[in-house]
Amino acid sequence: MIFSFLKKKIHLALFPTINKKIPINYFYKFPYYLSDFAVGKLLELDKKTYEIHQKVQYYYSKLKDIDYFILPEEDNINHLVNMHTEYPIILKNENNIKILKFLSDRSIFLRFHWYQNLDRFYEYNKLCKPNDADMIQNNCILLPCGESIDKKYQDMVVGNIIKYFEK
Repeated sequence: MIFSFLKKKIHLALFPTINKKIPINYFYKFPYYLSDFAVGKLLELDKKTYEIHQKVQYYYSKLKDIDYFILPEEDNINHLVNMHTEYPIILKNENNIKILKFLSDRSIFLRFHWYQNLDRFYEYNKLCKPNDADMIQNNCILLPCGESIDKKYQDMVVGNIIKYFEK
């Protein structure tokens, strides 16, 4: 009896007190202070993911009617599938160099590439090359979705993109 009491006091990790506020998908049995910390971080991550998802939805709602793009659609039900740091847009009939230069002249600097087609470095004898790999590499632009991006900046980016295609 004394042995089991001492064992519980010395080895706290073997006999954790389970926090009842743990989300359903969080199945680890850590001591209470670790689980409280982890649950807090998990909830913070959920909040950041939701904010980024809202920014992606905003870009999509502003640009969906423009016929010059291929826009990835977001899953509104389960928005945890993709945590965007940037929202990729594929231009249908144009290389991304001109629009990136147009935007950089207006002090909007987007990342130059998102996807690199590495098949140009290898010889494929038996495999056929994917059809759209070069198009995605050359025609993709990325709209920022980070924590520091606000609606005002998003409106400026979207407004300049629309202005580019109206000329």
